[in-house]
Amino acid sequence: MVVGEMSGDGEGKDFFISRTGADRAWAEWIGYVLEENHYSVHLQDWDFRRGTSFIRNMQQGATLCRRTLAVLSPDYFNGAFSAMEWEAALARDPRGEEEVLVTVRVRECTPPGLLLRYPYIDLVGLDEAAARRSLLDGVAPGRRKPAVPPAFPPGQRPAFPGPTAGVSSSDLPGRGRCIGRDDLVRRLVATVLSKLPSPVPVLGPPGVGKSTLTIAMLHDPRIARRFRARRWFIRCEGATAATALLTAIAAEVGVELGPDLRSRVLAALAATPALVVLDNAETPWESDPVATEEMLLALSSVRGVALVASFRGAQRPGGVPWDETVQVTPLPEEVAREVFLAVTQGQFAGDPALSSLVAELDGLPLAVELLAHAAQGEPDLAALSRRWERERATLLERGPGDHRLLSLATSLELSISGARMTEEGRRLLSLLGVLPDGIVHADLDTLMPGAGDRAATVLRQVGLASDSGGRLRTLAPIREYVHGRYAPASADLATAIARYTSLATSLGAKVGAVGGAEAVARLAVESANVEGMVRAGLVGATSRASVEAAIAMGEFTRLTGVGSTGLLEEARATVERLGDPDLGLQARVLRKFGDIARARSDHARARAAYERALPLYEQVGDLLGQANCIASLGDIALVRSDHAGARAAYDQALPLYEQVGDLLGQANCILRLGDIALRRSDHGGARAAYERALPLYEQVGAVLGQANCIQGLGDIALRRSDHGGARAAYERALTRYEQVGSLLGQANCIKGLGDIALERSDHAGARAAYERALPLYEQVGSVLGQANCIQGLGDIALERSDHAGAGTAYERALTLYQQLPEPYSIGLTHRRLARIAGSPIDRRRHIRGAEDAWSSIDREDLIHELATEFAEDS
Repeated sequence: MVVGEMSGDGEGKDFFISRTGADRAWAEWIGYVLEENHYSVHLQDWDFRRGTSFIRNMQQGATLCRRTLAVLSPDYFNGAFSAMEWEAALARDPRGEEEVLVTVRVRECTPPGLLLRYPYIDLVGLDEAAARRSLLDGVAPGRRKPAVPPAFPPGQRPAFPGPTAGVSSSDLPGRGRCIGRDDLVRRLVATVLSKLPSPVPVLGPPGVGKSTLTIAMLHDPRIARRFRARRWFIRCEGATAATALLTAIAAEVGVELGPDLRSRVLAALAATPALVVLDNAETPWESDPVATEEMLLALSSVRGVALVASFRGAQRPGGVPWDETVQVTPLPEEVAREVFLAVTQGQFAGDPALSSLVAELDGLPLAVELLAHAAQGEPDLAALSRRWERERATLLERGPGDHRLLSLATSLELSISGARMTEEGRRLLSLLGVLPDGIVHADLDTLMPGAGDRAATVLRQVGLASDSGGRLRTLAPIREYVHGRYAPASADLATAIARYTSLATSLGAKVGAVGGAEAVARLAVESANVEGMVRAGLVGATSRASVEAAIAMGEFTRLTGVGSTGLLEEARATVERLGDPDLGLQARVLRKFGDIARARSDHARARAAYERALPLYEQVGDLLGQANCIASLGDIALVRSDHAGARAAYDQALPLYEQVGDLLGQANCILRLGDIALRRSDHGGARAAYERALPLYEQVGAVLGQANCIQGLGDIALRRSDHGGARAAYERALTRYEQVGSLLGQANCIKGLGDIALERSDHAGARAAYERALPLYEQVGSVLGQANCIQGLGDIALERSDHAGAGTAYERALTLYQQLPEPYSIGLTHRRLARIAGSPIDRRRHIRGAEDAWSSIDREDLIHELATEFAEDS
């Protein structure tokens, strides 16, 4: 039988307790004892429904419960309602054969004649233990014993007035917001209500909501019904020893201080079922571990006492027969958002800054609530977002901030300065403050030789760090506070700079080559750490090595879209301020800056970078650097459909590559000459170039170049409607792009497979491919790739006669092409829009747009085709 889960108004419960107002305390005590022993009880004070008839509630309780228990006293026989209740029980069982009516005498009285034949259970004059035994023995069916007067001399019987000691439930902390914790509350309630509950440890980092969870459990109706006034929430943050913990418990339970306090407290708790919650119990345990563990064991050994204790961190005291740990973790982002809106009464539900603000807090409930309080009174979240960028963790405070629930800093300092924290733990915590990606387990002892793993254990135990994906991490609000308050020791910071600088240099060299996929995967999870440590190194004695690392990370950023050009900009400034400027190093930084800008379709900035780098390479006589810059300028011209300019650049760069014997550079130039031929529909010339470049790439092991050639051969096959050959080429190239970690190459191949599907009228396949490629283009910042995908989606809509959808897609693509600008594609898009124009005016506008775009790149052939198609509009 599950206590507290009976249906209806008493239906199916074991006992309806009939009493008068004078015996309410006795009735509740009897109810406690019965429910503790797994009888179900229906009692006026617990179960009568508000807003319904008292008489109806009483009648249903007396008739639907299996038995009626009458609490006998002189007042009982004078009550009109109590008479109705016991008379209803007699009517159900007039001969007393089914023992429907049970009578319990709690005060001296003589029952009326009809009840004389029912031997009552006599509790008068008994101490509590004897009264409990008599009650339980008496209510057992078939085991009723005749009432026997107590064998105490007259006037010397010990009085037992009933359950009046203890605080009322109104003394509990109020039930605040407990959002997203329903499963944990249910689990706690079920454990506490079990027949012989084991003590329950509640663990989690500071500010995660352990107190909120246990308070919600204390207010659960089933818990309130079972324990009533004997529910205690005891704050332990001020108890710095086991004796102080005992004093705090005594004060809450109502036991006076004095000799033999522990025995008296335990006896008071043993009187009737009790629920004790120890909040922040790590405080006495950290300071006085052995004595506190003995106290916890003693509390958990008291029959009828359910013990719940919360501890910061992932460690619970030893020597106590704990139940399974209740681990409280940060909230999912959508639940954290709900918490924020609950505090602000839904004011910012549609604010565009809400999601990004909440995401910054890693689901730590205290941080979410404090930031939400800071938002109150604001018209929107724009100003708060700006303040967060400036103030970070210092913003997470309200009021005086002198309590752990009012200030994240105050809450965290309880853990940082606690007795379990060690100096090694603080050192590692300081490093985590400057390493946003956390620390991979294998690097712990690299960063703190001989102490890293040990320090990590401490941080886990105190709840300031946890493990995820093979890494030790700390939550973002904790990291922000630590970063602002505890700078790493100079030696520890130097070690971290050396480690991540070396990682960037070694792995960055592999990106785009054999093993590039593995290098990209490792750098992707370390990118924020690497960027932070390289940036720190740029201002120190290791600045030159950090510049090299920044250049290496630039190639990673170019191919994956992860990171920004900010690091390279700082590296350029560092190089320029060196006492003996290294022009070659400056040129390399500028060229890599240009490479990233070009990959992100920022052609103006890319051109400026290459044009600044080129004379530096010329000054130091670096022919390879000069060739790379010239070829890159050719790439910009090619993207902008300036085929003549592109060819001139490649023709200029190629002999420089040949002069220095750089096969990779030669292959790149030949490949690009093939791209020009392909753009001009010279399929034979394009194939010859790709087939000439491919063995050069194979000779130097340049997998990325091989993939580019194979993709180019696929493009030729597609233009010749050789769908089988195109698919085979794209799939071969895709494998190589994946091998070296080139997202741009992968996106190009996937988009090509979409083009094949579109030509075969496989609209579903084409849409799936474009929608798969589009986010890859967005990630690497390729505006051209994005525009091509969107235009492809427009083509699908057009083939399905969805002219409105096609027009919307073409207009979006046109805006992106114009952003580059890319005249060839601008003209093609205008031609598409002219074909579906809704009026002659719009059609002529798009025709002129196409003519202007193609005239700028000297494509008279395309202009002639346009004039032929729209002859009637010319």
